[in-house]
Amino acid sequence: MAEMNCPHCGQPMDHIFDERVRRVRRACRDLHIDPLPGGYLWEGDAARVMGLSPDTLRKQAAEGRCRVAFELRGNRRCYALSDIAEFF
Repeated sequence: MAEMNCPHCGQPMDHIFDERVRRVRRACRDLHIDPLPGGYLWEGDAARVMGLSPDTLRKQAAEGRCRVAFELRGNRRCYALSDIAEFF
């Protein structure tokens, strides 16, 4: 299977995705947010990292317009850092 390279910089796409995840982790650190085990954020923290209000993120998810996948833990939504990285 051929490795996909970025059409802009020529670097492997995995490298670009890893850099996005590092940016999300850096944003968490800067905002004093501790990710959950497994690299997840609660909905409010995920919204802050993405520059949205929790209400906006919740509304987008309810309307099916949210571009970031979420999981339910109990009755709370949480978002994987890797999924948030795809948002950027």
